Amino acid sequence: MNCETKQINLSTPICLIELSSCTRGLHSIKRRIRLESLEQEKTISTNQLIPCYRLDETLMFDKNKYPDSLLQAIHWFRQYFSNDGQPDLDVYDLMEKSQLLCPQIQLTDFAHKTYLQLLKNVRYGQRSTYGELSEMVMGNNRGARAIGTAMKNNPLMIMIPCHRLVQKSGNIGKYGGEEDSMKQWLLDHEQDNDRNQPERKKQREF
Repeated sequence: MNCETKQINLSTPICLIELSSCTRGLHSIKRRIRLESLEQEKTISTNQLIPCYRLDETLMFDKNKYPDSLLQAIHWFRQYFSNDGQPDLDVYDLMEKSQLLCPQIQLTDFAHKTYLQLLKNVRYGQRSTYGELSEMVMGNNRGARAIGTAMKNNPLMIMIPCHRLVQKSGNIGKYGGEEDSMKQWLLDHEQDNDRNQPERKKQREF
């Protein structure tokens, strides 16, 4: 079954993000470009085929044009980039019930288990290491390299929070397979908001 996908670009405080989804779930969330200026944002918005919105503009656009999965992700990003802490949407629950990604986006069993353990155990404002996540997934810390590969192939950047994994040494390591200041920005953003909004912390019972 072929999917009729819809795409939009979101202009966020750190980069331009492209979201793609169909009526059955999300297809991808990926970075398009690091925004350096408001003028660059205007140029991108004017000269591309995929519509571009600032986060505040998504409150007003025609929601009938887009599938629910895309609207849900947009709402998540509005909350994430606000100063309100952890977004309300339970991404772990959707992933566990296979309601997050379109069924055509097939993950390996290892990747699926890895993303679930990451979402369950490394919460907003927290960090873990590749070896520690390997322990959660495989029962030992020898799978750090395989964990890194799964993070590099993450189909839903930020929403599946691969940026929360750092090296054992304490260095933040790569993001999407590259040296990238965006990873530090995301970690700082979460820690600052988590520290400032203790009343919004949510504890999941397992």
